[in-house]
Amino acid sequence: MLHATEKLSYRINEAAQASGLSRARIYELINEGRLETVKIGHVQLISAASLRALVAPDRAPAEAAV
Repeated sequence: MLHATEKLSYRINEAAQASGLSRARIYELINEGRLETVKIGHVQLISAASLRALVAPDRAPAEAAV
């Protein structure tokens, strides 16, 4: 269940900080198709589910959100 304070998406810098990866590595993962993004205006966002799935690959995104 999504709590009011949980984020649905992260900017590149936020995703790097949350995951402990560098910005460069985040961009590499996006280019490899391992992180899902959406672009809204000039802002590229990474879905929280995609980031969770990256750090917990043995768990489905819905399970990782629990």
